[in-house]
Amino acid sequence: VSVLVDKTGQVEQLVDEKGVIPEEHRLAVVRTALGAYTNSLYRSLKCLRNGNDLGARLEAADAIGHALTVIFALEGRHRPYYGYLARELEARPLQTFPLPADEMLAMIDTIMASADAVTQQRLLAIIDPLGRQAGCDEAFDEWGDRYAWMQRYRPGDPAQSDHRLAPE
Repeated sequence: VSVLVDKTGQVEQLVDEKGVIPEEHRLAVVRTALGAYTNSLYRSLKCLRNGNDLGARLEAADAIGHALTVIFALEGRHRPYYGYLARELEARPLQTFPLPADEMLAMIDTIMASADAVTQQRLLAIIDPLGRQAGCDEAFDEWGDRYAWMQRYRPGDPAQSDHRLAPE
């Protein structure tokens, strides 16, 4: 948002403050979003395992929203509306996310189109160290064996179709 007229500077200061997540709230936002992200990712992969492609894509779409909240909150930024995502990434590139914007957007597009397990796991492999570096190990570790399953599950692998590999 650009302030066109602000004779005192107070409006611009308020706009700037609303545009960031205050430092004292960032960790809570990241933790909450990480919990929601891993839960949606897990559900998406379970849907793939169960042959529910629509459910997998819906859960993956939910996971993407939470992942974007994590990615932007780690930089103290609010997740942009989806219609502005590409423009926001171009205007203000992410500093901590290790992929360029075009690769990130392509990854999101692939996940949205198919809930592709390998692409979802690739995103998880990027988010995991970022979350751990922020001090959110528990968001991953609390999943126990299910987290390892999320990382290694491969659709179509008969050895992984056993429902006991991913407890309900």
